Amino acid sequence: MADILKEAAGILALLAGIVLFFAVLQPHLTPPVFHSWRATSATSLTCGDSISSSGDYVVEKDVTDYSSGNCFYLDGVSSTTIDCQGHTIDGVGTDAGFYLTSSSGNTIKNCNITGFDKGMYFVASTGNTIRATEISSSTTNGIYLDGDSSANYFDGVRNEYGYPTPVDRMTFDSYSAQD
Repeated sequence: MADILKEAAGILALLAGIVLFFAVLQPHLTPPVFHSWRATSATSLTCGDSISSSGDYVVEKDVTDYSSGNCFYLDGVSSTTIDCQGHTIDGVGTDAGFYLTSSSGNTIKNCNITGFDKGMYFVASTGNTIRATEISSSTTNGIYLDGDSSANYFDGVRNEYGYPTPVDRMTFDSYSAQD
């Protein structure tokens, strides 16, 4: 009988150890969850917005079948960040998802651009960075660089036309992506 009590005490001690592990220690072993950082001063964007001053901007919802011109137009701005936060910007085969003219030093990231004539159209725009963005179903070009657009940096960009190719990083000197 003593052996049975000893064995039962051992089993109870083991069960208590397991309960203690899951109740106290295991939550501390769970990897942390990283949330998308958003500047508190970021301005919300919607399709049709023209950006003419520097700042931090965010897209807060998907856009479907946009048909009223370029979705986002950057005119002569620098040091601007646009974070699509993974949202889809969908057009109807005309204009551009992002149209940049005479703009430099901007960052556009985390976008899914689909269904425009050109996913991104750069005119006389240099030194811009595009990160973690996918461009698909463009009518003519995924990315088009025109009019002295050079030294634009593409990091983690996937473009259906292969310009830049689906690699992690690529820098363009003046280059127009043609079908």
